[in-house]
Amino acid sequence: MSANPSISAPGNAARLSAGLALVLALAAPAVAETPLSAIDWLSDSVATPTGLPAPGAPIAPDDLARDALPAPITVTPLDGPRPGGAGLLPPSETGLPADLWGASSGAEIAALLRAEPRDMLPAMQRMLRTLLVAELDPPADPGGAA
Repeated sequence: MSANPSISAPGNAARLSAGLALVLALAAPAVAETPLSAIDWLSDSVATPTGLPAPGAPIAPDDLARDALPAPITVTPLDGPRPGGAGLLPPSETGLPADLWGASSGAEIAALLRAEPRDMLPAMQRMLRTLLVAELDPPADPGGAA
């Protein structure tokens, strides 16, 4: 069996070793790079923790717990309920003032709401819906003796 003439020629062997050297030279930087992450924050979350004491290091007295009791509970009173001023959306979201009804009577407001046509424009429907779910102060006469 004879040797392969294309590899045994002096020029071909030089080209083959130059090609092999080129492949190795181009592959070396790729191995040295750190892998890329598709999620940036995930790469940061596996960082080595810093500021931890060395194992066996003495602990400062201020870092020790004084007892095993839970921390004291803080109590803050809540505002009382506002009958008649209930709503789902606060004035900061609706853009409506809390005292929108002013000195109007509840009966007058109810009559005006009932008089609204059913086939109003979509923008007016959204405005009416916002008005109905807004947290507003009750009218001056919520009972409606108008």
